[in-house]
Amino acid sequence: MNLLPAHRLSTWTLALLVTLGFLGAAPLRADTPPDTTGPRFVTLMVHPAILPPYGGIAEALAVPVDDNNIRSVTAVRKDPDGSQSNALVLGNSLGGYRVYLALPRNTTDTDQVYTVTFTAKDNLLNASEGSVSVTVQSPQTHFAGLYPNQVTLEAGSLQRFSAVNDLRNPIDVPVKWSLSETVPIVADPGTLDADGTYHAPAVVTETFQVNVLAETTDGTPQKAMARIKVLRTYPEKTLLIVRSVTGLPGAKVDLEVTVQAPQLKGPINPSLGYAGLQFDLSYPTSVATLGVADLSNPVEIKFPEVVLPNSQKQVNVTDAGVVKVALVSPVSSFRSGRVVRVPLVLKSDATTGPFPLRIDNLRVFNTQGQPLPSMAVQGTLTVGVRATCGDTDGDGSVAVNDAVMALKAVVGLVTLTPDQVKAADTNGDGAVDAGDVIRILRRAIRLDKGCPDLPTPPAPPAA
Repeated sequence: MNLLPAHRLSTWTLALLVTLGFLGAAPLRADTPPDTTGPRFVTLMVHPAILPPYGGIAEALAVPVDDNNIRSVTAVRKDPDGSQSNALVLGNSLGGYRVYLALPRNTTDTDQVYTVTFTAKDNLLNASEGSVSVTVQSPQTHFAGLYPNQVTLEAGSLQRFSAVNDLRNPIDVPVKWSLSETVPIVADPGTLDADGTYHAPAVVTETFQVNVLAETTDGTPQKAMARIKVLRTYPEKTLLIVRSVTGLPGAKVDLEVTVQAPQLKGPINPSLGYAGLQFDLSYPTSVATLGVADLSNPVEIKFPEVVLPNSQKQVNVTDAGVVKVALVSPVSSFRSGRVVRVPLVLKSDATTGPFPLRIDNLRVFNTQGQPLPSMAVQGTLTVGVRATCGDTDGDGSVAVNDAVMALKAVVGLVTLTPDQVKAADTNGDGAVDAGDVIRILRRAIRLDKGCPDLPTPPAPPAA
């Protein structure tokens, strides 16, 4: 048997050991040929990818496919002028290598693009590269917000909102427009066109606020908001308004009809005041029943305010979902307020969705029995489902009053039911605290979703 010389044997043994990784180098992946490819990156990213003109800190991140065979990772920053400099790589954190870049203010008319190139080498000195870019926007192109960012409008008016840069000049960027929920909630919040033009409703029964929300649709989304205050209408005719209401199946709700007297100019003329009101209030019998024990004596139907002094009142309830109401007085009135409150019970099997509440056959009279100009403002009965998150009071929507209720629970002023705790516990940690209240409030005013699908927060580290 022929044996190799000792020096040749050690050479072959050494080569075999290197190949098998017995000298401390982990075996390379089967899909990564050791003679051509170094460690591959599974993730390359930079956050944020776009910085405003005043610059800031960007974080570049590289996560290799398998860092067991990583020997070194280096990073080079390339500036817009072509110059390059080594960037400090901050170790292996959470499975990735990070570089924090302090990028300067951009004073040019063009965007400034910085590039970070990562290079990783394994124990056999095979190398691979990957790069990411971050843009510091020009003051001319940066989406800085909306103009105007706050406005007060009258009923029936319109306002065009524009995306502007840091110099308050309009810029041409694709924007998705939307409206937030109103505060307080109103039946008609107005409309918003695709070009950012807001149309206030023709009739506004109470002053409300609404936010115009804009989000860019190209590249990294950027958001902005403008506030609108829409003033209450003071018409020259008497308004009778049925207020919109929301409830869950099986819940009790109150329908309220209010009167809004006309705004008079000059000396008061008693003949222009109302002395008689008559109308039919209709509700959907498919989803609601009247909360009245005796239809022939509907004592549950209330007249909560004295809008018409010394008045006589009559109510007639029909089986067809109509409540006939009449009020008359020998003296005229210019008061505005609640005329009548009608209790309803939503059926337990009521289908969800909006249903009409109507005022029909409206007639308004003065002290001479002559008809006065009048108009009915219709409402909506919305049968909702419990919101998945933030709907503390269970009315099917998330509003500021949900945050107020949760905040009272935090300080012990109210005790929440198990269902209310589940709705107010926005992060699923089993308790309602100030953090949950913040998320509910932000969702109520549409600053964000406010209720992310978060896991239970980890316990704090032991001391």
